[in-house]
Amino acid sequence: AKAQETFAKVRAGEALPAFQGRPLPVRDDLLARALREARRELEEEWRTRAIGDAAVREEYWKELSADLLEGEQALEQFNAQQAEELLRAAGAEWEAWLMQEGEAASADPRSEALPRLFDRGLPARPVARAAREALHLSRMARIRWDSSVDALKAELRLTSAELASRAAAAQAAKRLDDATLETTREAGRLQGQVDALQTQAREAIQREKTLREQVLDAEEATRREQRSHGEAKRKCKELEENVKRLEAQVAAHKD
Repeated sequence: AKAQETFAKVRAGEALPAFQGRPLPVRDDLLARALREARRELEEEWRTRAIGDAAVREEYWKELSADLLEGEQALEQFNAQQAEELLRAAGAEWEAWLMQEGEAASADPRSEALPRLFDRGLPARPVARAAREALHLSRMARIRWDSSVDALKAELRLTSAELASRAAAAQAAKRLDDATLETTREAGRLQGQVDALQTQAREAIQREKTLREQVLDAEEATRREQRSHGEAKRKCKELEENVKRLEAQVAAHKD
């Protein structure tokens, strides 16, 4: 009962002595050390108060150890769940910072939340998943950036060509005479066709950019769906393991 009370307090936000005053979530090794210390102290206290012969005491201790193991495993799962919640929120802030329009400030708190959690020390598996997700978001942001830069470069080339053409036309207009007037008019008509082609080229550049973004959005949607499926599968596996463990404990008590 004392062990269950201790586990409940830790789940409510209190810290075991080995946590160095930190509540959950904590690193796997820190939690394991705290649980070992708590088990050792509980065993010492129990053996000083236990009555009966050695065989009976050992049998009781085995049953108590099984109950302790269940509580420890539940606390490990709770530790991971707490870490996942923190990392999920920090990951959303990281994504918002990466995907924002306009200049990104390096001191933006949204860009610092996730690295700070990594430095704090959390369970390994949630951290690995969050790091993988952050790397993927960075990759997507870089691809989008490259696409935007390519579109801007193409726009700049078109604008430069247009300015050069108009400058040449302006210089030619200064040297006009009656003999070249008709030729100039024809050049004007050709310039109009060039302008129309440049407009079409700009529209094509924007369509290409839009299509790239649609492909990226579809890829991201597929990846998120696969991740959700993987998370659901992992949670189902954890529940199945818990059920099997409880069934084994029930069978052991019946025996």
